[in-house]
Amino acid sequence: AQLGDRPAKYEVVKGAMSAIGLYVKLYKYADKDNVIVFDDCDSIFSDELSLNILKAALDSKKTRKIHWNTDSFKLRNEGVPDCFEFKGSAIFITNLKFDKAKGKADGRDRLGFDIFIHGGSATIGCIPIGDAGIEEVFLMVSELGINNVTAIISPYDMRTNSKRIEIPGIIWEQELYDLIGAEFVRHFGAKN
Repeated sequence: AQLGDRPAKYEVVKGAMSAIGLYVKLYKYADKDNVIVFDDCDSIFSDELSLNILKAALDSKKTRKIHWNTDSFKLRNEGVPDCFEFKGSAIFITNLKFDKAKGKADGRDRLGFDIFIHGGSATIGCIPIGDAGIEEVFLMVSELGINNVTAIISPYDMRTNSKRIEIPGIIWEQELYDLIGAEFVRHFGAKN
């Protein structure tokens, strides 16, 4: 294989990969036009240190520097510096469902459930409804009692609208709509 005028330098890596192993592998393929193919190295995605190294290596900035700021006999022994610029590329081949894997790593096994509703406007996955909106919800729940309230979060009101909103790239979309629809039926009855 050729990349431009030079022979391609690439390696296919399969199996387990530690954070320090990932750092060393990225260093060895740090030059421009080098490619590392990670084939079913799924342990990388469940290790926070490995993910941080990957984020540094695959950053969208022009200069991608990776640091290892912990003393390591392995790095010294192999002549690997504690900082280098990564100019190579990486390809990941996996059957891993990232949304479910990330949730599992975070201790969440029921993704799409237990979404928090809060005031303000900033979010990292929950639903901010503003300070006035959360005060209204708080008053309603305090009047009815928390055990008498169910919140159903839906992209549209299934009681009055049957137009389904497509979610590109979400393979569990039908399962999601079936669960939301079942909750609507349970609380509001079947649609006429």
